[in-house]
Amino acid sequence: MASKGAASDTGGVKPMAIGGRMVRERERLFGMSDVERAWRKQFLKDQILAPHEPVHGGYRAYCTRFWIGKGLMTFSLLYATFYYFKYNTNDWTRKGGWRVIKSRRAVVPGEANYPAVSDRTKPSDYAARGFKEQRKTMASKGAASDTGGVKPMAIGGRMVRERERLFGMSDVERAWRKQFLKDQILAPHEPVHVPQYHQELTNPIRRFYQWPLNKLWEKLTPSIGGYRAYCTRFWIGKGLMTFSLLYATFYYFKYNTNDWTRKGGWRVIKSRRAVVPGEANYPAVSDRTKPSDYAARGFKESPI
Repeated sequence: MASKGAASDTGGVKPMAIGGRMVRERERLFGMSDVERAWRKQFLKDQILAPHEPVHGGYRAYCTRFWIGKGLMTFSLLYATFYYFKYNTNDWTRKGGWRVIKSRRAVVPGEANYPAVSDRTKPSDYAARGFKEQRKTMASKGAASDTGGVKPMAIGGRMVRERERLFGMSDVERAWRKQFLKDQILAPHEPVHVPQYHQELTNPIRRFYQWPLNKLWEKLTPSIGGYRAYCTRFWIGKGLMTFSLLYATFYYFKYNTNDWTRKGGWRVIKSRRAVVPGEANYPAVSDRTKPSDYAARGFKESPI
């Protein structure tokens, strides 16, 4: 570190401004000597870049790269804000979250709806946090019930079990069983994929990252069939997730484990191999001979 001048942008040399004091217009107005004029002239000349400079690309390319990045960040921030206020604001179903309160519009004398009396007439109307509106929706749609509030029943009856059929079946039960088995045969166009149903079950974020594999599923279905196309889509997704997890784990343990340069990170400790009498390298004496060899955390092996 001392030899390479680490933690210093100038390699340990005291930085200075090559423009001198004449870089400021006020200083130049006070007067300039011939030496200062020559210095200023050379300084301005040095600011003119060669045709091949800068070497990292053109100005427009850099601006494009810069604004694309800022645009993506802005879009992500706006989308996250929109998603939060649409799905995660505070209501009667949760404790946390921001609460959105809309003020009543001011009504002055002379307007048609003056005086605007509050629609809150009962104590339960206050601090309801959307409970009444959601309760009406739940009542109309049968929310929190797979059968819309109707008590579920098995249409197969007791004859769906083989042991029950072996006890004997009446003619009515045989007819019921026959019709039940017939109803299990799907029509040629079944099962039916309903996009609206899928949209109700998945949030926008899931639909966003599922879109590429869903398109692959649609392309493969005519050629290899629905089941094989779905299996292909499923295992490609799981494979990508597994690969990403393994790669992230490998990358972390290769570049971000704990050593002498950082406080955090997992520390990887390798145990010494057990050596028993009779082996060639017995007794295996520790290679740590000085106090500084302990808890070095890779300091001695570091290139700097």
